[in-house]
Amino acid sequence: MDEFVMEKLSFLSLEWNLLGLGLCLADVVLDVHVVLGFYQEEAYACMGVLIFLLLLSSVLLNMFSYLWYSYRPIEQQEETSIFPYINRYLKNQCLIKTLHVLQLGIYLRSISVRNRKTTKPLEGNIVNHLNNDLSILKVIEAFTENAPQLTLMMCVMLLRGDPEIVTCLKTAAALSAIAFSVLMYHRSLCSSLPNESKEDWRSSLVYFLWNLLLIGPRLGALALFASVEPCYTAAHFLVLWPVLVLWAWRQDTDFMDSQCGEWLYRATVGVIWYFSWFDASPTRGSTRNKRIIYHSLMSVHTAVLLTMWFFWKEEPFRLGPVSAPLLIVITSLYILGIIVRIVYYKKLHVELRTKDQILSVGSSAPSEPEESQFSLHAYSGRMRVKEKTLKM
Repeated sequence: MDEFVMEKLSFLSLEWNLLGLGLCLADVVLDVHVVLGFYQEEAYACMGVLIFLLLLSSVLLNMFSYLWYSYRPIEQQEETSIFPYINRYLKNQCLIKTLHVLQLGIYLRSISVRNRKTTKPLEGNIVNHLNNDLSILKVIEAFTENAPQLTLMMCVMLLRGDPEIVTCLKTAAALSAIAFSVLMYHRSLCSSLPNESKEDWRSSLVYFLWNLLLIGPRLGALALFASVEPCYTAAHFLVLWPVLVLWAWRQDTDFMDSQCGEWLYRATVGVIWYFSWFDASPTRGSTRNKRIIYHSLMSVHTAVLLTMWFFWKEEPFRLGPVSAPLLIVITSLYILGIIVRIVYYKKLHVELRTKDQILSVGSSAPSEPEESQFSLHAYSGRMRVKEKTLKM
């Protein structure tokens, strides 16, 4: 790839990350506003749950960020540092560790990407490394903070019984933001591939749409169930989550550079799987089979949640004009999401070719013999080339 193309792609990617930094700061302000709102309404249980989710997600993000930074050799740490004059502090990592303890790691990375653009705009590989790290952190944040928070807000809205238009619009915007973070991670992976062939806006729109259609009904079903049995919601998560973590372990994931870090990753994947599909081990086994198993189990689980909500709800509401349409809408949207996803992978997924190799992002079946395939596994500010196919 020539320097002009690399500079153009890096510029577009970095502008998106600058926007992401602004949205991240706005998200903090909105979180504080919601917490204060619960406090003023004396909804202390909801306030406590929300604060717990915010703190847990922040700690998790900064743990991943610090681990990825500490995995790099000293030379790479200095090469991707934010400002040249702090290099002398990076050898013992005191400054980096302090910033992550203060929960500033994700802001540090956003500033780092922006600074790399302004100082050395042609270093496309370094930019892509930093951008990939930041993108996957955004996905983790989306499913460890935003998705549970949105479920809580929808549950509160259902309990109040009279949702306002503004509240509904905020809910739709939050759901779109989750799907958008998944899309940006997907595009970040595409931008890191050899002989880059970027998706057009139609492919990205369809990718965003099927994520929206699958994540939305799942969160809706969880919110409906939590509105009648909030304690059971926490209990059934604690029952299902270890099973998902064990499944991640059985897939022999190889994402981190330490055993403890790998179990942290598997635990995080278990949380993500509770809400949406994520390919935790793209180089292990058939992605299609794993995806079919996952969606089959989650479809049954979502159906059970909706059924329990329907029969546990008070009889006047169950026989009213709202419950049946809700069930039909949620079920129909989920089925539509599955259909759109199948269409995407059949017709629109990105397929990149080199002279003797094929890299298919999103394909469920190899296009060439396995020995001629490789996948990009981007993390820790580095890129690892492995055999087989990458699938999100």
